[in-house]
Amino acid sequence: MKKAFMTVEAVIFIGIIFLLFGASYVLYINKSIDLSQSRQELQEKADCMRAASALTAIHVLGNGARATIEIDNALILEEQRIETNTTFCTFPVAGNRTRLTLVPGNITIIANDGYIEVVQ
Repeated sequence: MKKAFMTVEAVIFIGIIFLLFGASYVLYINKSIDLSQSRQELQEKADCMRAASALTAIHVLGNGARATIEIDNALILEEQRIETNTTFCTFPVAGNRTRLTLVPGNITIIANDGYIEVVQ
C-alpha cells in the first residue's frame, strides 16, 4: 500500500512540474511576441522621426539643400504628418497637398525654389 501512495504522489509531483514548465513556456512565448512588436514599433518610430528631422532640416537650410536618408519601413506623408503601420509623427513644415507613400530604401530630400522634393 505504501508503494501505491508513493507512486501516486510521484505522478502528481511530476504533473505539477510539467504544469509549471508549460506555464513558464507560455509566458515566455507571450513576452517574446510583445518584445518583437515593441521592436517593430520603435523601428517605425525611428524611421518616422528620421524623415521628419530631414524634412525640417532641408526646409530650414533652404534652396539647394539636399539630404539622403535610409528608411526600413513604409512611410505615408500627408500634410504635416508622417504615418507608419503603428505610429505617426509630425513636422513643422507646410505640408504637401497630396498623399505620398515612401517605400523602404534610400530617399533623397531636396529643397528647390521654395518646394521640397522627395526622390526615391
